[in-house]
Amino acid sequence: MNIKQIPAYVWLLTALALTASTFVLALLLDRFGVKSVFDPHSSSFFYNMQMIHVLMISVTFFMAFVSKDIGNNHIVNLLSSATFGVYLIHDYDDMRFLLWQVLFQNNQHQSNPLLIPYTLLQIFTVFAGCAAIDLLRIYLIEKRYMVPMDSL
Repeated sequence: MNIKQIPAYVWLLTALALTASTFVLALLLDRFGVKSVFDPHSSSFFYNMQMIHVLMISVTFFMAFVSKDIGNNHIVNLLSSATFGVYLIHDYDDMRFLLWQVLFQNNQHQSNPLLIPYTLLQIFTVFAGCAAIDLLRIYLIEKRYMVPMDSL
């Protein structure tokens, strides 16, 4: 059986199970006060970007979308053309500081009961803003100047 033949819902359920188990493990370790030798804040230890849990969750979410045939969708194609630009813009050190420390002031909202909706709004706002910037770059600069460059 080819790996792409596994249905999307299987990948999605696996990703959700991995996410839930990581969350429960972090809660249990935090609840019982178990400290890691690597990180005294054990609950956040499992959400480090270099952890195997995060890699497995990312791969299974990715495979859920790879195995799902959504056809040709203009909006999805438009947003996907800007996604790499979104990553490059918001991951730049100075921009990261400007967004999360200055603009959104994340450290002041850690105990806010509306943290999750606020975080989701931040994510949407940053993605929409960075996508708009990159789409402007694509349509105002790249389309205009890459045609002559390609002919060279």
